[in-house]
Amino acid sequence: MDVIENPVEDCQLLRQLCEQIGQESEFSVDTEFTRIRTYRPRLELVQLAARDLAFCVDVPLCRDISPLLTLLRSSSVTIVMHSASQDLEIFRDCDAVPTRIIDTQLAARLCGYERVSYKDVVCETIGMQLCKSMTRSDWSRRPLSRRQIQYALDDVRYLPDVWACLSNQLDAMGRMSWLAEECGRLLGEYRREISDLDIYRSFQQAAELNVADQCTVRELLLWREYRARRLDLPKQWIVSDANIMKVVKFRPDNEERLSQLIGFRKRRTAGWLREMLKILKSPADHTTAPIWTVQESLDSAQKKLHRKIMEIARELANEHRLPVDLICTSKEVGAIVRGDREGRPFTGWRKRIFASVIAELLE
Repeated sequence: MDVIENPVEDCQLLRQLCEQIGQESEFSVDTEFTRIRTYRPRLELVQLAARDLAFCVDVPLCRDISPLLTLLRSSSVTIVMHSASQDLEIFRDCDAVPTRIIDTQLAARLCGYERVSYKDVVCETIGMQLCKSMTRSDWSRRPLSRRQIQYALDDVRYLPDVWACLSNQLDAMGRMSWLAEECGRLLGEYRREISDLDIYRSFQQAAELNVADQCTVRELLLWREYRARRLDLPKQWIVSDANIMKVVKFRPDNEERLSQLIGFRKRRTAGWLREMLKILKSPADHTTAPIWTVQESLDSAQKKLHRKIMEIARELANEHRLPVDLICTSKEVGAIVRGDREGRPFTGWRKRIFASVIAELLE
């Protein structure tokens, strides 16, 4: 393999390398990023590898990475990643979500591996021992050290061989279609558009509030999201979850009281506080349906059914050499005993090996 040791900063060289690697039907990708002080993760380094080439791109120093983004979007390639979620989040922010992916962590889980970190999977498949001492490295500092660059390249240079090994195992087990299903589901999460509902639906701490207060919480969450996005700051730096609940409870009626309640910070301007006060003073629609609801505990019969289904899931996991949570989670079983028949356990390969087995219990 031809490994380019120095990060690519030259736009023309990047274009040439992307054209070269784009001739492959599959290539591997990884990213390094920082996300402590920004709303979105900041992309610092992108590493790419195929059978005969590996290199990394220094994103802040490369003025034009459009050839890279075009390559990532290409419908003619499959991109191999390990634990792809964070990489896909970054690619979504760059409007460069791939068309097809392979996640080798998902592949390893479907093969029955118990330890599925990149280091463990590389060791298990190709016998290579990796050093992960740079895991918490500061990727925003320049120049990058030689150790950082080697660490970053190691994250992709072995992936083609790792995937070759895992694909052989999956093929022998008859589970290649299972992996395609899992990767398709994961990719779908990042290809769909984000709605306002995605911003606030998981804020379950407001479930016990009355409808009017829930409406106020929702508006504050939306306001926080848009302001954080506009200023490129972490949401919790704008106003914390706890402070959103606090201001809705105490309803401060002026800027001074609001500032005292949530804590004074220089970045909280008078205009900022006025926007929050406007939301707090806005009349709420008391007739709307609750935004969040408190989920009732399972009754004794439901708990018994929950235990029985989980017992079956564990037996099937042992039989198929799979992690039990890959078949179903305890939360998913809770939804099943409450009547849900539309979730993940009732689709694809899970429907065949799991849902069909528990069907009689659900009649």
